[in-house]
Amino acid sequence: MTDLNHQLNPMSGFILSEGAKLTDYDQSIITALYQPIIGPDAMVLLNTFWNLIEEQPRISERILHTTLMNIVNLAPQAIVAARGRLEAVNLMQTWHNTDTLGEYYVYELHAPLQPQQFFTDELMSVLLLSAVESSYYQKLQQRFQLRQLVQIDGDNISQKITDVFNVSSEAFQKVASLTPTPTQRQVTAKIAYDEIGANNSATFDFELIVDSLQNTGINRQTLELKRNMLFALHQTVGINELELSKYIRKTMTFDTFEINDDLLKQQVIDAYRPRPKQAKEATKIAATPTTAKVDENELATLPVAVQTVLRNAQELNPREFLQSVKEEKNGFPTANEVKTITDVIEANVLPLEVVNILIFYVLITLGRDNINRAYFNSIANTLSQNHVADALNALKFLGKFQREQQNKVTKKYATGRSSKKVETKPTYATTPAPTVTANELAATQASLERLKQSRIQHDKAHGGQA
Repeated sequence: MTDLNHQLNPMSGFILSEGAKLTDYDQSIITALYQPIIGPDAMVLLNTFWNLIEEQPRISERILHTTLMNIVNLAPQAIVAARGRLEAVNLMQTWHNTDTLGEYYVYELHAPLQPQQFFTDELMSVLLLSAVESSYYQKLQQRFQLRQLVQIDGDNISQKITDVFNVSSEAFQKVASLTPTPTQRQVTAKIAYDEIGANNSATFDFELIVDSLQNTGINRQTLELKRNMLFALHQTVGINELELSKYIRKTMTFDTFEINDDLLKQQVIDAYRPRPKQAKEATKIAATPTTAKVDENELATLPVAVQTVLRNAQELNPREFLQSVKEEKNGFPTANEVKTITDVIEANVLPLEVVNILIFYVLITLGRDNINRAYFNSIANTLSQNHVADALNALKFLGKFQREQQNKVTKKYATGRSSKKVETKPTYATTPAPTVTANELAATQASLERLKQSRIQHDKAHGGQA
């Protein structure tokens, strides 16, 4: 995304253009189906645009954005955000240009999808279902269903147009001579999937879903037909591929091995629907760390290797972090490792940067080839119970944890005592733990730095988008 999309000059102008004629029925569709998705600001902006449109728009006749700001009572940034939502659901498209009169925009207004298109569209149906409750979603479906007889018996005796009206050949010729040459662009209501299909491979591992469902009876062809819907769920609610596969198994039909679209969407979205604000506040209070997060001054005093790991732990998601560590060890993430890490994330007891440091501790500091589920969960519990809330404190905590475990082993062999009972959770001192040494962290510095530079180059190549 370029800077152009982040800023709006109030003194720039805009021209409104119709991509379609909006009917009263279209307006009811937008209010019922689109408003829960786009929000009130975008609705106000859209209604204002439709009211301001002229009989014949001209490039030279522009409305200033300062006028628009006064009408909708929105700041420039809010207008850009609302406009982006309208563009995303194809209720409008935006063009930008500059001429002798100055900077200007062209806003072309589009008609909405018809209800049948809307509810069968993978992205729009998922977005609506994630915005409203399942019961209300079903009411909206029923509201826009045609009120028809299921079956009509008898003979169709309707007359044809030529049975009722007589039209002369002269009339056909006259109409043909009066028909203007079509010059208008025809805009149909649709959601474009071209860019989605081209860009989602980097963030959505469709092959992982196919592999994880090999023994269920669902074939690849069936999954290919549902690819857009599955990506829409992944993109909208943040569900990962393995969890998505689990819900497919729960909602599939075992006699025909088909995916129940509506049931799958409802169960996934209900499971990932944000918790009430009170519950979030309670979690936030319970997870309040006992130690203050380190500032940039303290970070600057650490070895370069430590700084590199910490910053990558803060910037990368756990899956990217795991991949980079595995590549450094000439290995690859296993399905069990991904599932183990995903379960810890879903428990919502540790920040993602702390999860990354835990991955680093197990695979690099301890030098293990793979992540063991029981051990990983045990250390994650220890970190959570001690309210470790940032990457640096996680490094300190795990460094001290390792030294205490080594001291116990040393004392055991030094005294010759062999006890069958093993202490699994040490008692930690309240004083700050020493910083982890650079030698413990340098093993993955090169790999993590390469991944970071790759992400920077990717962002530049795509105009700043992550």
